[in-house]
Amino acid sequence: MAISRCDFPEAVELVTRLYDRFGFDTADNSPLSESWRSGPGQPAWVAHEHQTRAELIANLAGARRVIRGESVRRLPSRPAGSQAVQAGCRR
Repeated sequence: MAISRCDFPEAVELVTRLYDRFGFDTADNSPLSESWRSGPGQPAWVAHEHQTRAELIANLAGARRVIRGESVRRLPSRPAGSQAVQAGCRR
């Protein structure tokens, strides 16, 4: 299982130990912005049932990001009503 670090290293350690108890090997896929490497269509996703830890690491490294024209949209930097959205967000 690929694990991507977040702002809470204790959570990553907990999940890693949990996966280990269930018999899964883990591979570090950090930072969180690289989590796409284990997503649908990527080598690590396709082979997830039949790969060793070493193969998982190689599959994560071999992932290629594909951005298709209209399928990726950028939000405006300050959407209408952004104050209300920001008020509900904790950082």
